[in-house]
Amino acid sequence: MDRNTILYAEDDAGLRGDVEGELRTEFPDYVVESYNDGIPLSQRIEKDPRNIAVVVTDNTMINLHGLEVVKKFTKNPEYAGINFIMYYGGDESLGELAKELGAFGYALKGERGSLDRLLNLTREALLVKK
Repeated sequence: MDRNTILYAEDDAGLRGDVEGELRTEFPDYVVESYNDGIPLSQRIEKDPRNIAVVVTDNTMINLHGLEVVKKFTKNPEYAGINFIMYYGGDESLGELAKELGAFGYALKGERGSLDRLLNLTREALLVKK
């Protein structure tokens, strides 16, 4: 099965819509699915990980934070083909921790050029076969 899906989780509906639109525009050959929290994101990953190429997640969400999602899936061999990217606002040390836990990379929301950084990271992650 082809890994042709990008998952995106963000609790801010406006930002989620904007970034989802950018992901769809930049990666037209991929299906983009969006979620408002880490719980439905985790459920989707567990349901059928075989077609997921990249997961982009915010950190601070209502019920389950993005870092917890990264921890849960990056060390499990069943999900080894999925690259995780944190796209969040806050301290850079959180992104470094996510990388230590197995995330592909991170971009800080709100910084100049952060959306471009996210799109470039996503592009890189799609090229890397795990």
